[in-house]
Amino acid sequence: RAATLSMRALFRNRKSDVNLYGKHINVHSGEWTEHLSGIGSNSDSFYEYLIKHYILFPESDADFWNIFTSAYDGIFHHNRVGDWYTDVTMKSQ
Repeated sequence: RAATLSMRALFRNRKSDVNLYGKHINVHSGEWTEHLSGIGSNSDSFYEYLIKHYILFPESDADFWNIFTSAYDGIFHHNRVGDWYTDVTMKSQ
């Protein structure tokens, strides 16, 4: 239950107009301490857990699909450079 609430809180408080997530957040203040967004280390598990959670619990947590597709859209449109994915800032681009 705590993990589910945490994932939803990250989505609500992502503070990014382009649907990107930073790599580090202060768990006490909710402020992002690293604004770089990417699919490499420090962040790939987040996206993996979103899709796996939806696959395991589609009836009770259907919103995880929306959270995943929103994040995927942000990555596809802002991190993709040709065939590669780079780190970019989660702030408006």
